[in-house]
Amino acid sequence: GRNTYDITFDTNWWLAKSPVSAKYEETLETTEDPEKEWYTFEEWEPTYPKSMPLRGARLMAKWTPNTDTEYTIEYYLQDIDNADDEYPDEPSYSTTATWTTDTIADVVVPVIEWFTAQDVDPVLISPDGSSVVKIYYKRNSHLVTYDVDWGTTIPSETVKYEDDIPTQVTTKTWYTFLEWLNMPSDWMMPDSDVELLASWRANNNTKYTVVHLQENANNSSYSEAARETLTWTTDTLTKAVAKSYPGFT
Repeated sequence: GRNTYDITFDTNWWLAKSPVSAKYEETLETTEDPEKEWYTFEEWEPTYPKSMPLRGARLMAKWTPNTDTEYTIEYYLQDIDNADDEYPDEPSYSTTATWTTDTIADVVVPVIEWFTAQDVDPVLISPDGSSVVKIYYKRNSHLVTYDVDWGTTIPSETVKYEDDIPTQVTTKTWYTFLEWLNMPSDWMMPDSDVELLASWRANNNTKYTVVHLQENANNSSYSEAARETLTWTTDTLTKAVAKSYPGFT
């Protein structure tokens, strides 16, 4: 009699498909294509035969991953009070996108003003849509420098965008500090470097000495006749008044 053989199917880790049994060279009916979530069936390898071959056959399903598998993108914007390499525990916001199942997502990283995106870790897109791509954005930081105009030196500082600009104290002999010029109106760090210039008021009680000299009778030299300690405004011309002495001009 004519032998009977089986056509078996390997659906590649998906729902099992019952084998087809038939006599050698018997015409085979078309078999129904298998289904696999998040994949599209392409073909059997080798091709499904029209009649039963000698000793039967084992067919492997070939699948094409879907290109519209959904995944989530989470955006983490660094807070002012986060340390340099720290970020919030929860995302600032999130979006969804689609990509090919079981491949690394080619994520388009959007530009967010005042922040700089960090390198994104590669994520393999799971077929069930559970994949999450996390994008971390470091808050921009810039340099604050202090031009103290001959006052006590203040070191520069790096400050995050929107953080308060440190109001350092400087002193200058014979002057009173007034304010920092070039300070933003809200005292918050802009997205650029800041150079602050110290504004001073000259003290009006700076001491100075006036020495009154009289010409000697027997030579052309002068001798001290009187000495006064007065006060005046720093870095301005004094208005000392000469004393009147009989016999001297």
